Amino acid sequence: MIKKITDRLQKLPISFGNYKVIKKNGVYSLFKDNYLIMDSSNGEIKKRKCLSGISYGNVVVGGLGLGYTILLLRKNPRVENIICVEIDRVLLKTVAPIYPEASFVYGDIFRYIKKQSNFDTLILTM
Repeated sequence: MIKKITDRLQKLPISFGNYKVIKKNGVYSLFKDNYLIMDSSNGEIKKRKCLSGISYGNVVVGGLGLGYTILLLRKNPRVENIICVEIDRVLLKTVAPIYPEASFVYGDIFRYIKKQSNFDTLILTM
């Protein structure tokens, strides 16, 4: 799984907008304005594996980050569809293209779920 993630992350620019992707000791970290948003450490991936393992049907993910949750959800045969809602246009424009297996929506996750009721699982990753 780590290999699949790193293969995709290598396609990202090192810097975009207020974001930086830093690779150190095999771990990718995403920073915004010098604050750590997320990383590819084993602990982070284990948390997301738990969430993706219990997901089913139409899944809505709040927050894109580096996209680990999307990759993990695709491994779950009970997941039929993935929609990721991201409020940051720069992150969405840069990271979303490396995950063609999901659909993406620009917007606020809480406004989105108020208007949409056609999902079975909601995962908030922010």
